Order: sequence, then C-alpha cells, then structure tokens
Amino acid sequence: MQCRQRYKQNAFNARKILNRQKLRIRLIALDTATCIEDMDTPGWRLHSLKGDRQGLRAIDVNRNWRIVFEFKDGNAYIVNYEDYH
Repeated sequence: MQCRQRYKQNAFNARKILNRQKLRIRLIALDTATCIEDMDTPGWRLHSLKGDRQGLRAIDVNRNWRIVFEFKDGNAYIVNYEDYH
C-alpha cells in the first residue's frame, strides 16, 4: 500500500472512530436525560423539526447526521440516526 493510500485510510478510520464516539456520548446523554433541557449541550445544536416532523427534536452528531427523537414524560422515543438534509 502506498504511503498516500495508507494516510487516507488512517484518516478515514480515525473519522469513523470519532463519529462513533460522538454518537455513543449523545445516545448515553439521551438515555439518561430527564428533561429536554438536559440535551441542550453546546455544540449539539438541539432544535425542533418542522412540517410533517413537528414535535420531533434533533441534535447534531456530525456534518448532516442527526439523532432525531421525541421527548415526553422524561423519556426519549422514536430515536433515529439519520441524514435528513
């Protein structure tokens, strides 16, 4: 394997690991949250969805990828990891 290919592969693997860690941290936070404000962490960009997805919330994981969920009675429901853009 050429040096350039090895560098690209290592950079890709590092990005995958970082994304996995970000996702894991956010899912743990979502699982332990008791109110929606618990998810309003700087950099996660908690926001409400609009249109036919009204009532759902989302937090950023990376680039276009979000965790989408509904939060009621102190619990998260309908959890999805998706690129909705």
